[in-house]
Amino acid sequence: MLGDIAGANDRVALELFARIAAKIETLVLVSGNHDRTHPKNPNGAAAQRKFLSVFSSVVSTQTIRLGDDHVLLNHHPYDRAGGDHTPVNRDRQWRPVDLGAWLIHGHTHLRDQRVHDGRQIHVGVDAWDLKPVGESTLVDLIRLHPNGGPVTAGADA
Repeated sequence: MLGDIAGANDRVALELFARIAAKIETLVLVSGNHDRTHPKNPNGAAAQRKFLSVFSSVVSTQTIRLGDDHVLLNHHPYDRAGGDHTPVNRDRQWRPVDLGAWLIHGHTHLRDQRVHDGRQIHVGVDAWDLKPVGESTLVDLIRLHPNGGPVTAGADA
């Protein structure tokens, strides 16, 4: 899960994710800026105890193997000028540095953006008809667009 799962209502979100966690082996939360577990929140570390009752781990960023590639998971997209859904490029201190790896992220809430701005894939449900994105879809996108680039909703995926 790439963040922004609960906002102020942890109880309802954690009940939902507990049902999901019961069906799968590992459920990791990469905290989003609206999650109480995110490091930008003053009591983020204390909030993790509650979230760890449901999630296998709660992290700010993670690297995983996806197909033949190692990819970075982060709630935020790479730090780029204008690379956000707001006029001000906010939360820059929490954005990963682009060292050439593919990045799977959420945060932007852009409906027409999937593969974008280099090697980034926005997996927020906003861009995917309110559905989660499957691993095979991500592997195919990386294979089809080895150098990244723009792919809008409904195109190529």
